[in-house]
Amino acid sequence: MPEPGTDMPRGALRPAEELAAELGELRVENERLRAVLRALARTNAELDLDAALQAILDCAGEVFGADHSAVLLSRPGSSERTVRMARGLSERYVEFLTHGVLPLQPVAERGQPFSVRDLVDAPPLPVPESCVEALRAEGIRGVTVLILRQGRQPFGVLVLYFDQPRELSPEELLVAQSFADQCAMAIGKAHEFEAANRLRSEREASEQRLQAILDCLRDLVIVWSPAMEVMVANASAQAMLDAGLEVMRCFLASPEECPVRRVLQTGRPLHGCELSVGERVFEVDCYPLFGPAGHVTAVVQHARDVTENRRLQRALELSEERLRIARDLAPVGFLQLDAGTARVVQANRTMGNYCGRDASELVGRPLAELFSVDEARHLPPLWDEVLRTGRAAHDGMHLLRAIGGAIPVSLTFGSLEFSDGQRYVQCIVKDISARLRLQAQLVEPAAWPTRSAIRSTLSARRSTTSTRSSAATIPKCART
Repeated sequence: MPEPGTDMPRGALRPAEELAAELGELRVENERLRAVLRALARTNAELDLDAALQAILDCAGEVFGADHSAVLLSRPGSSERTVRMARGLSERYVEFLTHGVLPLQPVAERGQPFSVRDLVDAPPLPVPESCVEALRAEGIRGVTVLILRQGRQPFGVLVLYFDQPRELSPEELLVAQSFADQCAMAIGKAHEFEAANRLRSEREASEQRLQAILDCLRDLVIVWSPAMEVMVANASAQAMLDAGLEVMRCFLASPEECPVRRVLQTGRPLHGCELSVGERVFEVDCYPLFGPAGHVTAVVQHARDVTENRRLQRALELSEERLRIARDLAPVGFLQLDAGTARVVQANRTMGNYCGRDASELVGRPLAELFSVDEARHLPPLWDEVLRTGRAAHDGMHLLRAIGGAIPVSLTFGSLEFSDGQRYVQCIVKDISARLRLQAQLVEPAAWPTRSAIRSTLSARRSTTSTRSSAATIPKCART
């Protein structure tokens, strides 16, 4: 039987020249494969996209003897082309590759590599004159196009240009396409690394902007880890942390006292917790941050320094207490009425005494119930006036007493509006019984003194004055 692949019988010896030639070809092929492996190792070592593309072009020239090369990228299904990098090509030809008519583009879009020996003088298909002129100006004759693909989807081509007519053999083209496939993987890896670097840069920039915003806050903002370690702190909080652990010992206390630990345990936000750090008082809000698994991965603590607010609040409470005592002990009655309903909100002790009730019994009652039905008709005009102008007054009303009877009073109204938008009406009630009795005495003629009574009173005063003057002129010894 003949030897497989030859016409010689099995066991026959082949000529030495033929074996030497075949051995030489194997050595050349082996060296080419070694060069390809070295080139792939070089390109795969590059993580930067530009560096990886430059290594691909350099290795293509070294391994396949290309005089010029270019990486041409395009979007799938789009006519847009981008020359990502070129080697040995003029800017004019790069511009032609980007915007000109490429006769081999339809062939490349089929996803199969090809090699053309001479595209200028012996093209295998019609070539536009503009393309021939561009190739001739660049000194290019042979062209080999290798497909760059990710999976089965082409995303670009690696074009090898030769100054002399040259066409790669099918075996060489297969090796070159394998090289291009590995280059496509290197480009994809560099793309991913570039995207990761871009995301990292954007995240760092975002963190810097967030840190700058947090540093502008006077409140303390700290992000605690589950191990009670500080992950993020703004400038105000960092200043306290740098002062030492003593000022922050409240955050390292038992779970019952530390709001951060309570949020870590319960997973629920905590609002309005007060903590004392030395002489300073902080109002703390804590919010949990959850990971993908639903576990608390961190706690954001927002602490506001309310030391001055608490001092002012205590001063206000003391002032209000003094005002309440002064109002309760005042000789006139005070009523605080709701502006919308005209019902009693507060009443002092004197007002309760006027009505013959405890002051708390007046709270919630309409103002009109404190007067008779006939006199209550004067209240609506007064109420409209005080709401419109802020003040009103009326004399001659009679305040009903629980034990019977009535007290003549005068009413003085004033409008009060607080910072929270609540509006009240304050009413000062004054007992005018003594004033009315005096007025009655001045009006009643029988109550006026007679002329003789006035003379007797004046004579008695003169007599008393003269007696004191005489006693002052007697010598001390005579008086003794």
